[in-house]
Amino acid sequence: MEYLSTETIDTPIGPMQAVASAQGLCALEFVTPDRQHLLQARLARWYHGHRIEQRSHPSIRAAARWLRSYFNGRFDELTELTLDLRGTPFEVRVWQALRRLPIGETIAYAALATHVGSPKGARAAGGASRRNPLSIIIPCHRVIGEQGQLTGYGGGIEQKQYLLTHEAAAGHPHVKETHREALDRVAPPANSTSVK
Repeated sequence: MEYLSTETIDTPIGPMQAVASAQGLCALEFVTPDRQHLLQARLARWYHGHRIEQRSHPSIRAAARWLRSYFNGRFDELTELTLDLRGTPFEVRVWQALRRLPIGETIAYAALATHVGSPKGARAAGGASRRNPLSIIIPCHRVIGEQGQLTGYGGGIEQKQYLLTHEAAAGHPHVKETHREALDRVAPPANSTSVK
């Protein structure tokens, strides 16, 4: 049996449920019925026979500090987090690509799919983004429609707009460049599951 810890973290865009395993932070999810249903299904699939308890955990405390720095616009203070990412190989590739997307930059689903080696997989990239276990930390809010329009977001379109505006207002302008170029400029992730 795998033991998981959970706590709720209050943020400017609503409460979020943080979940940690012995390996690290494994979920940061909005506290809404749809997202909680997705979280429960995810935990059942990837953390077989788990038991979840309301209790503190070092990875959850680190995530709370990370979120405080993020929402205070102190992006240079975002520390590495130890993550326990579990998903299909494609999902993990999408999440790693999103981790490399700099603050203030966006990418379209089709460009994201192409970047992870699936040029016809825009819908699959959207599905992987929807199943992102670590909202904000893995910035799926930076994925937009092909014409630059805001598209669905687990926390809601208003929250997505808030996050993009927050990043732009903190000195990271919403860059209008070729989305693939934004990803190509950044070094590939290390073979660890830590996030800066």
